[in-house]
Amino acid sequence: MGRTFYDVLMISPQADREFMTVAYRHLAKRYHPDVDASPQAAARMAELNEAHAILSDPEKRAVYDEMIGLRASRPTLGPGGDQFPDDPSAASAPSGDGAPPASSPYGEAGPPPGHPFPSGAALTFGRYRGWTLNQVGHFDRDYLEWLSRTTMGRTYRRELDELLRRA
Repeated sequence: MGRTFYDVLMISPQADREFMTVAYRHLAKRYHPDVDASPQAAARMAELNEAHAILSDPEKRAVYDEMIGLRASRPTLGPGGDQFPDDPSAASAPSGDGAPPASSPYGEAGPPPGHPFPSGAALTFGRYRGWTLNQVGHFDRDYLEWLSRTTMGRTYRRELDELLRRA
């Protein structure tokens, strides 16, 4: 299967509506044709708008999830997309959508790579859970830029600023 709307917005299929909207706004600011002069900007913005329109409407999102083969029910999620520990649906069984079990120490990106060598703070949420910021920056600089603008990144602000300045 090709790119999903979740891929377009760079979010997990389990992300709640508020998290999805934050991701959309960040990407829209970055890729809006008034800001981005590249020839692909208009097409990218149209793709972002379509993804947001579908995923922000609960009924359309449910139909879309069914169409792409995601399970119908969503677990209760905490900040950063982590499941609340007191949620009975957050058992350690695999979710059925390709994501690791809730008890996995890693996010959807899987275990961190051996290179670059891990140093600094390790993320405790999201698709890169268990990775250090320098490892994430090596593979997905956009994620670090996004994280630096969110409240979830507040804890890592000083290290994020340093990594983004070096890049």
